[in-house]
Amino acid sequence: MDNAKDEAYELSTKLYFDGIKPLIVEKENYAYIEDPIFCIKRNRVVAEIIKAMIRLKIETDDNIIDKLSNYLIKNQKSDGSWNEIHPKYDQPSSLITSIVGEALLLVYEKYGKKKLEESICRAKNYVLSQEKTNGYFIKSKYFTADHLNVDATCGAFLAVYGSFINDEQCTKTAIHTAQHICNHQFLNGVYPYTINQGNYGHIFDIPCIHYQGVTMYYLIKIYECLQEEFIKKSLMKAGDWLISVQ
Repeated sequence: MDNAKDEAYELSTKLYFDGIKPLIVEKENYAYIEDPIFCIKRNRVVAEIIKAMIRLKIETDDNIIDKLSNYLIKNQKSDGSWNEIHPKYDQPSSLITSIVGEALLLVYEKYGKKKLEESICRAKNYVLSQEKTNGYFIKSKYFTADHLNVDATCGAFLAVYGSFINDEQCTKTAIHTAQHICNHQFLNGVYPYTINQGNYGHIFDIPCIHYQGVTMYYLIKIYECLQEEFIKKSLMKAGDWLISVQ
């Protein structure tokens, strides 16, 4: 197992220094990563790279993490959101706001930067405002179907925030978000890809190994914060199904 971990870390480090770091554009006070194909700057990519830097301890230059964080703060909207950005799509998103919010929480936890407090709190308020019904979060302006993986992502951010800041409202919301996800789990362990038609032409009420993994990943984060037994039981079933279709 240790060899496997070492190999994974070596691969991640090589990927970062050979493939990602050369794409980081540094300005005086901030830095960003530009998509080399579409020439767009995605908030999610910056946030995910920050999380990888901190969790894997890949980047030793704290100044780069600070500059990337500054870029995210600079691009936060007045309502507390960050946009989901694609070549033909650029709209506020509770999904992206949750991912960015969690990244800034990691930075805050590691470096204790006071300038992040207001930004993270505004992100939390925005995500809470996008809860349509208990545990069902609107992904973004044009994607309103009930994606369980989106709910799990929002719930995970709120769970981590509630645990770190001791926010009871966030903790309660994370619990009923987990309940919402688990209540829609199929008997065989599947978390279906969408359970509501939303603005799609038809309901994608189907099993999907990709979104199964994504939903599990963020539901695990909720479990780590809340330690609710019903989440653990649901995850065990979900894992059994995922193994069965590999």
